[in-house]
Amino acid sequence: MSATAIQAIVGVADAPIVLDEFGATLLKSQEPYVFQTRGYQGYRDDDELRLCVGVHDVCGGWVDRKPVSKTHDAIVCRSCYLRVVIPKLDTIRTYGELRQYLAHLQPAA
Repeated sequence: MSATAIQAIVGVADAPIVLDEFGATLLKSQEPYVFQTRGYQGYRDDDELRLCVGVHDVCGGWVDRKPVSKTHDAIVCRSCYLRVVIPKLDTIRTYGELRQYLAHLQPAA
């Protein structure tokens, strides 16, 4: 099922964030430690981005935010090294802003 179809069913705020033109998405954490220690329910559009932003749906690797220049960061998968360059943290602060910035990467339905 495409990310667009998921968004139509569950609403934009609950749908995965598309990371690339091939449809790879950022999933909410399934890590039991995170659930137990922080009561993590997954990201919402108004949640602030952290240094570890979620899980890559294709390989299951954790996705981190790393500085790559004075003006840009990259979100990078620890497992397969998928890398997406995004503006610095002062420009994209929430998952909703990340979703909006990456909206042009939505694959065709």
